[in-house]
Order: sequence, then C-alpha cells, then structure tokens
Amino acid sequence: MIFVKHYDVTVKNDNGADVTASLRLTLGAQIKLKKKYGEDTRSTLFSAAGDDEKLIDIVTEALTWNGNTNEIKSGEELIERMIDSGDFGIIARQNLVVEIGAASGIFSDKEKTAMLKRVDDMETAMLDGDGVADDVEGTEKNA
Repeated sequence: MIFVKHYDVTVKNDNGADVTASLRLTLGAQIKLKKKYGEDTRSTLFSAAGDDEKLIDIVTEALTWNGNTNEIKSGEELIERMIDSGDFGIIARQNLVVEIGAASGIFSDKEKTAMLKRVDDMETAMLDGDGVADDVEGTEKNA
C-alpha cells in the first residue's frame, strides 16, 4: 500500500458511529477548482471559509482523491455533519481549509503553523478570552 498524505476528519454517521473522512486535494482537483473559480488554489482556499459554494467544492474534491476509502463522498454531507457536531463556525472553517491545503502540498508545514496561529489569535481576540463572542445578537434554533 502506498502512503498518501491526507487530513482526517471524524464525524458521526446517522447511527451515531464515528466515520473518518480523509481529505486531500490532488493536482487534478486543484486545476478543476482553478478553472471553475478563475483564481489560484491558495486564493480559493483563503476565501472558502466565507463562501459556502467554494467550501463545498473544496471538500468534495478533497474527499474523492484516487484510492481513498471515504464513506462520505459529498462535501456538503461532510460539512453538514461537522455543523451537527456543534463547533463549525468561521474559525473551524478556516482551520479546515488550512489543514486541507497543508495535506495537499499547497502550504508548507511552516506556513500551516503560522496560519493556524493567526486563526487562533483571531479567535482569542474575537472571543475576548472568555469563550463568548462579544456583541452577538440573535438566537439559534434547532429543528
């Protein structure tokens, strides 16, 4: 068996069992995203945290690399399952695209570390160190 670098995400399936998805953007997937969005892969990744269509496309491509054993094949399904876990806001989205980029050779380990630190710093500043976002209005409703 050939080792393929990837980033693993574990979510619950409909029965409550853990399902692990291995994510990696191949060069072919990167070219596909470049053609669709008219920008380099880094730009697509950097903007994906705030763009649901890009995020779904990136995760779908990252789920379907040749030789994967992923049970989940849809980026939308994986993202929905991550949302259901209760902790998939903008910070988690940004972390996800950075991890996918690093696993795919788009970011070096040094770049990944620096980006994840910036995201962590942003989260700390946003939550003011107490785990609660400041000045947030509205309510969340669960179906």
